[in-house]
Amino acid sequence: PQEFLKGFKGYLHSDAYSGYKKITGIKRCLCWTHLRRKFVDALPKDIQSPESTLPGQGITFCNKLFEIEKTLENLSSEQRKSERLKQEKPVLEAFWAWIDATRGKV
Repeated sequence: PQEFLKGFKGYLHSDAYSGYKKITGIKRCLCWTHLRRKFVDALPKDIQSPESTLPGQGITFCNKLFEIEKTLENLSSEQRKSERLKQEKPVLEAFWAWIDATRGKV
């Protein structure tokens, strides 16, 4: 990745591949699908109501973001950016508040 991204500055949206940590000048943005998979993997296998668990709540946040993204598919990049700020920012703020509130419980 160092050679391929040589000279690139900005945000890099990718999985959590550790090789990207060695690249300077980028800000890593990880994939919500990969994060959601971690929540799915953390679900207890024998639970009757997974939505009431912490992993289930995390999945709900991810799913909400995916639902919003689906509605933005046919918009221009500028329109998507505007709508993401309007629609997704509150979901992300709630997600990070939830993370902060649950951090000591896990």
